Amino acid sequence: MSDGRRNRNSSFGTGLLCKIVPLHAERSEAKSKDFAAAPGDDSTRSLGSACNDGALNVGRFPELWFKLSTMRPTYLEDFYSFLRFPSVSTDDQFADKLRECAQWLAQKLKSIGLEADIVATAGHPIVWARNKHRPGRRTVLIYGHYDVQPPDPLELWDSPPFEPVLKDGYVFARGATDNKGQILSHILGIQETIEQNRELPVNVHLVIEGEEEIGSANLGGFLNENRDALRCDVAVVSDTGMIARGLPTLSSLRHLWRGRCESGHCARAITGHASRS
Repeated sequence: MSDGRRNRNSSFGTGLLCKIVPLHAERSEAKSKDFAAAPGDDSTRSLGSACNDGALNVGRFPELWFKLSTMRPTYLEDFYSFLRFPSVSTDDQFADKLRECAQWLAQKLKSIGLEADIVATAGHPIVWARNKHRPGRRTVLIYGHYDVQPPDPLELWDSPPFEPVLKDGYVFARGATDNKGQILSHILGIQETIEQNRELPVNVHLVIEGEEEIGSANLGGFLNENRDALRCDVAVVSDTGMIARGLPTLSSLRHLWRGRCESGHCARAITGHASRS
């Protein structure tokens, strides 16, 4: 996606995620954080080998867990709906839109078979979703955010920042790759895996905040308050950079304490966008 602006000064970044449409943000003529590849891009590939690599400490699973399927038209419509929320966390006038965006996310997560809650904070809410956890399985925590940067200056946009436009194989809109495209990729991948296999091969938590663009002031408190419930083997962040165009890139945070991820540490690492392996 792209924010549709003509400036050349913003950075690019995103990773590709298991079982979903590749969403990346690099283009020679405009390195913007707000465009991503649409279906048909040459970076489309299965990430089975990357996702089940032992380095992630989530175990190895049959190839069928990671079967890549064709992008459905409904996925693009989901993406457009997500992008239309002007979820600008830096401006209080958008507070209602942030809550609406969180509600949309929670409903989407419930519709694919996950439990989902909207957790109130002193600022914007956090969406917390999980599948039914089973003893003996690895636990993965997926982090993302639904808030976006302000679209100003508006005169640099070729199209309205919160009305997605598909052009030359890219979707242009504010937040397209920071971070709505990536986190939706995770959600759609989970959806397809549940549809194909009726369950996931791991226990999963999704923590999707609405304050990343303003410093994640309430994320640490949420993670500490729910430390025991959120213990995990690995935390995956899809809000970092790509090694190269077309090369799937996955960043992980791993701090094992008696075989589990200590949430307090993850809070500091996530809010700092650290990458560990």
